[in-house]
Amino acid sequence: MASTDVLLFVYDLSKGLAKQLSLPLIGKQLDGIWHTSIVIFNREYFFGGGGIESCRPCGTILGKPEKTIRLGETQVTYAILLEYLHELGEEKYTGEKYNLFQHNCNTFSNEVASFLTGSKIPDYVSTLPQEVMDTPIGAMLKSIMDSMTANPIAKPGANASENAAINGISKGQKEASGSSKEEEGRGKASEDGKDTGGENAEESGENIEDVLMERLRKEKMLERSRLVLFEESNPVACVEAIKTNLPKGLLSDGEITELENLVPCLLASEDDIYKPSITPAGFLVLGRLLCTVDLPHELLLPLVDLLQLVFLDPEIIKEQKENDDHAIMTFVFLLQTYSLDVQVSIFRLLCNACSTRKGSLWLKAEQQWVCPVDGQPTSNMQLMISLIVSSLLSTVLDLIIASATLVYNMTRHNISEDFVVEVSSALIQCLTIELTEEATFRCLQALFGLMPYGEVGSLMMVMGVDTARYGTMSERTAEICKKIEDAMQASPVD
Repeated sequence: MASTDVLLFVYDLSKGLAKQLSLPLIGKQLDGIWHTSIVIFNREYFFGGGGIESCRPCGTILGKPEKTIRLGETQVTYAILLEYLHELGEEKYTGEKYNLFQHNCNTFSNEVASFLTGSKIPDYVSTLPQEVMDTPIGAMLKSIMDSMTANPIAKPGANASENAAINGISKGQKEASGSSKEEEGRGKASEDGKDTGGENAEESGENIEDVLMERLRKEKMLERSRLVLFEESNPVACVEAIKTNLPKGLLSDGEITELENLVPCLLASEDDIYKPSITPAGFLVLGRLLCTVDLPHELLLPLVDLLQLVFLDPEIIKEQKENDDHAIMTFVFLLQTYSLDVQVSIFRLLCNACSTRKGSLWLKAEQQWVCPVDGQPTSNMQLMISLIVSSLLSTVLDLIIASATLVYNMTRHNISEDFVVEVSSALIQCLTIELTEEATFRCLQALFGLMPYGEVGSLMMVMGVDTARYGTMSERTAEICKKIEDAMQASPVD
């Protein structure tokens, strides 16, 4: 997978005055009043009173940065970055949440840097506000300065469409709200036919919004191709099997109709502009069935197979992330009580949930909820770790393959250190037993996916993982072993 450099631009908002005047004014020497931004894909991203914004590198009124620091490389794609920034812009980094001391441009840069590279921005930047507040004058001025914003407004021609998309505001909404309409940038393709991310916005007659949306669509298709998704279930056969084995009176006629209405939604092509959407009512029917105790196996298996397809729908995934209903996760909690084929189908359902970043975030949510099965607090992340580790250590090949595949899909988006430690240890233990080529490849693939997020390489060396042993099994195991070896030998990026 191609890597992209991630840079940190550091600006001195005082233009040298802090270095000259800070000691006599506040009794502490400051080299600058630092503003930072993240530069990647030839775009500069920053946070201020206007929320998250972007422009071409050095495209703000601040001009050129005081320093440029290379933070490292990332394998995150442009599409995933936009989706991630959109999530941040919707919730955590809105304009009204900007605070000069406690939630500022450097807070944003630090979080994005960690997401992209695992590295943080320099301490001298991130600790500056606290250093100021710790001085007598700084404490006195805090109440006044809390209302200030340091917003490095982009020059005319910046990517208004991308900024609107990041902050969850459509172009139409911006115009309707009475905002002054900055002239839309224009994008053009580079000579090799690939979009350049908007850096030549003023030089082309092509609408930058259209270019970005097309690029985003292609990036999402490419990202999906890197995931292991399960789309082979037959919705017609699943619905018929459910209806045939449905206990009498369990669903009303209207609910059965909603169930049947899922079929054309799931059969329609992604490119079909008239594709019908899965309705909340149809999904609720499936949820109601899942909550039914003692469903016959002949109904349960096609029900989960049908849900596999439903969980490829971004709107359904979004619904799961944004509501407090834990019916699906309660069902997943009981995974080990089901037959093997149902367990494997549940893991495939979870794999499909990773088809969008929202789905991945849903699986990795750390907010506690009380499981109605045992009355104990848990979280989606705790549940995923528990089920994955127990399945990897079960020695059942089908479960090892299914759970390792889920791990790989989950690594396409940022994951926690706890997840990395527990799951990588289980994967390495898996590799100590005799596995099929498929199981070996999936475990190695998952380990490679975990490597950017923790000391997986060191753990593999300590536990004596011999990649040469697995590299002879097939061409694809040889390829993934080579990637693991290269990653283990690569020196850390400063």
